[in-house]
Amino acid sequence: MKKIIIGCIFFITNLICYGQSTDSIDFKQVRTLNGNKFKFFVNGNSVNENLYDEVKNFKEGFAAVKREGKWCYIDLKGIEIVPPTFFQVSDFSNGFAIVMNNKLDKAFLNKSGKMITTLKYFAANDFQEGYAAVATGTYPNLKWGFINEEGKEVVIPKYSQVDDFKDGIAKVFLKNKVGFINETGKEITQIIYDYSGSRNLGNGLATLEQEINNRTSFVGVINKKGEWMFKRGQIYFQVVGSFSNKYLIVDNGSKFGIIDHSGNIKIEINMKKIDPLGSWTRNADSLKLGRLYVENYGDYFYIDENLNCVNMDDAIPCSQ
Repeated sequence: MKKIIIGCIFFITNLICYGQSTDSIDFKQVRTLNGNKFKFFVNGNSVNENLYDEVKNFKEGFAAVKREGKWCYIDLKGIEIVPPTFFQVSDFSNGFAIVMNNKLDKAFLNKSGKMITTLKYFAANDFQEGYAAVATGTYPNLKWGFINEEGKEVVIPKYSQVDDFKDGIAKVFLKNKVGFINETGKEITQIIYDYSGSRNLGNGLATLEQEINNRTSFVGVINKKGEWMFKRGQIYFQVVGSFSNKYLIVDNGSKFGIIDHSGNIKIEINMKKIDPLGSWTRNADSLKLGRLYVENYGDYFYIDENLNCVNMDDAIPCSQ
């Protein structure tokens, strides 16, 4: 079986895709009476007679191409999976592309060239975890909901704003308050919480904050069923992150630590920084490896999913 090319280089006259493959796939610029156009070649052979005005890189095995003033997509064999139809298009992401008409109404196209929705959404996000956020209405009075991969609205657009799904839950907004829904669209909390402090922690957990006595305060942590893991009074610090599906990163206002899901302190709350967000490039890479960055006033180190120190980068050696 032939391997498919995945990398791309731009030259002045050619878009040439390359990789460890027996196939060479490229768009070559050709001169015509109507100006320069692009033609698609595999192993140096033209695969169709179409001339394209604009081309984009291949993403997930498909490239957006513009012909006769309209956009469509071709696969790695040069076959158009849908006729040139659209005014604007996005690249494929997680199996679907967003396509638009000349009014910028949006719909979703799958890799078979089938539209799973009609062109009816004012705004749309890429699919995440099998669901895509979509909005109806007009700005600034948009109503947001979610569709599934069949194009069914599993959450009827009614929210003023939504975040994408992460680990099975999504934050939704009504006016200036937020809550959380699960993948069925069920509200697992009331929509009554502070929008800035309430956040998706990952691993199916969310922390909730609410204005109490004119001050935003920690309320508790819920799981994806909407069940309370902790309530205010059981722990006396904010929960700012989740790690390894076993631990929570907590903040007492100036210092950080780690507790388990029973509330037991596992790393004392006296660290300058414990970063669950991957805000540093090296820490973002470390999170992919199941590592967490911990800083203690001048020194920093990494811990694994069992809270054991691991040697990485230029951190202090674990033996110290």
